[in-house]
Amino acid sequence: MPVITIRTKRSKSELSRAANGNINRWINSLIDEAIEPPNTSWREHFKKNRMRVNIDDVLEMRKSER
Repeated sequence: MPVITIRTKRSKSELSRAANGNINRWINSLIDEAIEPPNTSWREHFKKNRMRVNIDDVLEMRKSER
């Protein structure tokens, strides 16, 4: 398996947090999503894990930006 080195603008710890501890799996999934044709199954689309968003926090941040 070839090894590819990347240089990121983000720290390794920040990437590790975003990847839930497995940076290689996360980067490979990003590459697969970019290369493979989009999945047309809406069921699979909505089964993906998503980041939870607290709408009150979002509204508070938007209010403070004004």
